[in-house]
Amino acid sequence: MSKNKCEKDPVLCSACLLGVRCPFDGNSYPKEKVLELAEKENLIPICPEQLGGAIDSKNLV
Repeated sequence: MSKNKCEKDPVLCSACLLGVRCPFDGNSYPKEKVLELAEKENLIPICPEQLGGAIDSKNLV
């Protein structure tokens, strides 16, 4: 018996690959394969640049 999406173990995924504008340059880089995977798996979006202490481009003047 296969698990539904909510029952599956969570998987970390770079948020910009899901279309979130968060990396150092303020852009998003959505990838079709990752978006398709998000429909089947329990993906947790994270921003490696922000977690690593990089400056958030939205706060630059």
